Amino acid sequence: MQQTLHANNIGFLRLLFASLVIVSHASEIIDGNRSREILSGALGARTFAELAVDGFFLLSGYLITQSYDRSSNPISFLKKRAFRIYPGYLVAVFICLALAPLTGAAIGYYGMGDLLRLTLEIVTLHGPSQPGFIGLPYEILNGSLWTISYEFRCYIFALLVGLVGLSRKRFAFAAISAALLLMTMMPLDIQIPNRIAFFTGYYSESVRLFANFSVGACFYLFRREIPFTKSLAIASTAALVVMMFLEHFEIAAFAVFGGYLIFWFSFAVKSEAISRINSDDDVSYGVYLYGWPISGALLYFVGVQSPAMMIALSLPLAYMAGYLSWILVERPFLRRSPKTIRT
Repeated sequence: MQQTLHANNIGFLRLLFASLVIVSHASEIIDGNRSREILSGALGARTFAELAVDGFFLLSGYLITQSYDRSSNPISFLKKRAFRIYPGYLVAVFICLALAPLTGAAIGYYGMGDLLRLTLEIVTLHGPSQPGFIGLPYEILNGSLWTISYEFRCYIFALLVGLVGLSRKRFAFAAISAALLLMTMMPLDIQIPNRIAFFTGYYSESVRLFANFSVGACFYLFRREIPFTKSLAIASTAALVVMMFLEHFEIAAFAVFGGYLIFWFSFAVKSEAISRINSDDDVSYGVYLYGWPISGALLYFVGVQSPAMMIALSLPLAYMAGYLSWILVERPFLRRSPKTIRT
């Protein structure tokens, strides 16, 4: 079944996932724990934020593999990826740094070592370690930025897969994806030193996110063979509901069965209204980047203590910030890059 990037519901899903992260973090930012997180509190399962991030990486695996497939050469691919991820991220980081002294952070003289550390953090997409929102349960300027470095590592992974020809050896790549899924089911406590993990990522997060990315890539590589039908969607829903409550299986279950539902909804559910949402103006990246600092500011400056009120206030503000990020930062840079698939 041939799918194209246009006339699908991917933009809607990206905005939905970004919104779910904000919804999920609303109570956690207030309480400092997940006791009132909607999904985890009700069912004892993973949080909406975790599922949303996994959904992002599933979509990213599909779109980035498609982007590499349509790129004229590896340099063009890397340029598109850098133009997509860096501009919005850099502006968000500098806004957070500007916000730091207003949130109780002590901003003193930066020595050469501090400036080099900050530069390295920014260049490697880690976000600044500069604390902020002093006195709140989480004294961090932006608790969502940690996934951005993993996203870029997945870009490098896609590049390497393409360079060694695995994108043309689909079943070999599918075997690698299956191995990553198997690793998510193994409760291995592999500790990676912080200095190494700064560049490689931590084991559990890397396995989880690379597994989702790889499964998304498989959905692209096998796009002509995978049927998207209502009966299979129902069966995937049933399997997902059961396996999400089986310890050690929930990550793999969401990647496979949740992945099927994501791409079934993306390509098989036909709705002109849904397909237009977040399609031309892709605000989802900005919504994700600014959701945490907006919620933190509402708690720090306004004293919002109700998760429902936090959601009601932070979502529209994040949409506004996302739109401004898209109009003023992201879109102008994308116009300078090679023909780009937004992701």
